[in-house]
Amino acid sequence: MPYLGSPRAHHVVVNYVDSDGVHYRVQGLPERTFEHNFEKAGAFIREEGGSSGAENRDSPFGRLLARPERAIGGTFDGPITLIADGENLRSQWNRMLDFSNRVNSNGYEYRPYSQNSNSFAASALKHAGLLGPGTATPKFSIV
Repeated sequence: MPYLGSPRAHHVVVNYVDSDGVHYRVQGLPERTFEHNFEKAGAFIREEGGSSGAENRDSPFGRLLARPERAIGGTFDGPITLIADGENLRSQWNRMLDFSNRVNSNGYEYRPYSQNSNSFAASALKHAGLLGPGTATPKFSIV
């Protein structure tokens, strides 16, 4: 059952629980994180205010990294939105993993406001044919 979960405010994660109850997730993250909010705010201003995004290699956050993983533990923090429920959604999950591999191969830059975990999750769901309530049209897509 794929659904969206938010372990932190404004960060979207796609979760999948298979028919055996094994929990997986995939999320889009910046290649570079910042320890201090002041540095993060400066990087945000440089990227979203000073870059058109056309360069696709000049983000202080680096690349948008798709990170699929098997989740440890069975608890989910934050609100969730159920996207799909069924006996076997493995093929949809595999399409999301394929999308993740393509994102990593192509090297899109991370843009905190416009090309981030939220647009990654929406694009992964679109790639899998699963757009549910509350999702937005992605800012980028891979064909």
